[in-house]
Amino acid sequence: MVLERDFRATLKKDLESVGCCVFTIHGHVFQAAGWPDIQVYHPCWTGHLELKVGGNTATKLQKWRMLELRKRGTPAYLLDLTGEDLVVLNSEEVGIMRLAGWRNDTDHKRRTKLLLIALRFASGVVMSLKDFDIYQWGERNGISSQQIADVVEFLRNPEV
Repeated sequence: MVLERDFRATLKKDLESVGCCVFTIHGHVFQAAGWPDIQVYHPCWTGHLELKVGGNTATKLQKWRMLELRKRGTPAYLLDLTGEDLVVLNSEEVGIMRLAGWRNDTDHKRRTKLLLIALRFASGVVMSLKDFDIYQWGERNGISSQQIADVVEFLRNPEV
């Protein structure tokens, strides 16, 4: 079984490999508890991620903190790595999407870029903005328009 710290280290490395600026948050005596594990900054998606493995659940304080962040317009999600699949949940731990086989996808950059696209759509961000076109970004980063369309279709009809 994967440990949460190993999942965090791998995800951080993968996100940085596709151009994300990633900050990890470690709870300690000088910091308020309940903050999500990592903050991600990228033109495709910016937000907070709480990481869990094996179906572990967020604490009441973590759920509250994610909800408060979302009320203030900042996306915050819980990522649960269960077996081979990566499940994205909202602050109430309701499944939004499942990225099947995510852990075993050996193309780490592709799977990470697909995660960013999925998070962008889950956050309700429109597909194309004046300064950012998700399809052009995907094509420049080796993700076909069909793969993006598949993610969009999946988000419309989740199987979580």
